[in-house]
Amino acid sequence: MSIRKTVNRFVRQAITNLRLDRDVSQSSTPISSPLVEQVHVMAKDVRTQINIHWELKDHQLDEKEKVELLACIREALINMNKYASATAGSITAIGMSHSWKVTVKDNGKGFDGDPFAKKGKFGLRIMKERCNEMGWIMNMYREDRETVVEIHKGALT
Repeated sequence: MSIRKTVNRFVRQAITNLRLDRDVSQSSTPISSPLVEQVHVMAKDVRTQINIHWELKDHQLDEKEKVELLACIREALINMNKYASATAGSITAIGMSHSWKVTVKDNGKGFDGDPFAKKGKFGLRIMKERCNEMGWIMNMYREDRETVVEIHKGALT
């Protein structure tokens, strides 16, 4: 593993740990709570109204997958809050026996070009690396005046 990847992994984990520690200390919801409860807590931290439709069952992910997925959702929400000027957003999660998909959308101002190629977008690049390391597919695009972040494992049929 390259030094850069090792440093990114340590920084990513340190940031995740700090955020999770903060959330546990500031929230009445324990970290061992179901994913959907943790997603609701994160959604309350942003000023954008978030609609959540969650059909992904906790047993479909192992503990590492849960941590990594929550970190990715958190990054998408942070970006929505900091950069998008969105007035509405949604998080949708669906799952089948060996596959799942989580979609985060917002009606914010969006982006031009490849969002992963822009300088200073460390959070997006780390989120993409996180997904790649887990063997997940991550896509980010604009559709119908919305920014869409999709993360999925396996093929949903």
